[in-house]
Amino acid sequence: MNKKVAIIDLGTNSLITTIAEKIDNKIKILNENYQIIRLGEGLAETGNISNSAILRCISGFRKVKEILEKFNVHIITCIATSALRDAQNKNKIIQILQIEFNIRVQVISGIKEAEIVTNATRREFNLKNKNTLIFDIGGGSTEVIILQNNVIKISESFKIGAVRCTESFLKSDPPNMNEIKKFENYLDTIIAKLPNFKVEEGIGIAGTVTTLSSINLNMSDYNPNIIHKSCISDKEVEDIKIKFQNLNLKQKRKIKGLDSKRAEVILAGTIICKKIMNKYKLDKIFVSDRGLRWGLLYQEFS
Repeated sequence: MNKKVAIIDLGTNSLITTIAEKIDNKIKILNENYQIIRLGEGLAETGNISNSAILRCISGFRKVKEILEKFNVHIITCIATSALRDAQNKNKIIQILQIEFNIRVQVISGIKEAEIVTNATRREFNLKNKNTLIFDIGGGSTEVIILQNNVIKISESFKIGAVRCTESFLKSDPPNMNEIKKFENYLDTIIAKLPNFKVEEGIGIAGTVTTLSSINLNMSDYNPNIIHKSCISDKEVEDIKIKFQNLNLKQKRKIKGLDSKRAEVILAGTIICKKIMNKYKLDKIFVSDRGLRWGLLYQEFS
């Protein structure tokens, strides 16, 4: 019997479960479940995961438990990132998930997250003989890695994410230009901390960037096989950003290629993406659908 592995990614915005097995030396995805639970809602202001977010998390894990039982999973790895890294009441959530679902949650650092993402990207892209920028825009943090001939030279994690920045800066619907300007100025101070480095290639990972590609390709139903290794230009990201700035939430939810549950935070993520591309003078980036969870799958099946 083939070993079945479940990777659970408990993020600031989403709860994603990937179940896979290895057949003929290839990883086969058996099921992927994606839920928006907004665990980090209000976290930047209070320092705690709210009671309503905890309830959404528990509800999400009930669904996860059903899937795990359906597929008779042998190994479960549950990773938590930015929201639980920062939450003062993280132990409460960890204890609830352990007691109610018998799932042990590992809270990883931003640097560890960057390392796992980098290892996945090494498997998917040829990073030799060039300087490559990898960035992973999450709900609560963004990881930035620069490799020179496949060797990590820079690895940083910043507390700028689509949920965190939406709640902190883009509070109006739609955000007004003053809010956007303040947010962009703040990002400039954060991104200025990154060293100048000439890169030949950029690779964007996680929900913001895959969503931008989905919108750019006018995709009715998300298809990871089409999104993975697709390309989006600086101009295309800028055009989408300008479009989002002028739409309210109801209008954004109607955009083809955009998951309606991600509509509230997509502008912040898009602005972060554009700022990183500007910093490293990238006229295009490749899009990876295989980040943190795939890095963990490669570890489990190695």
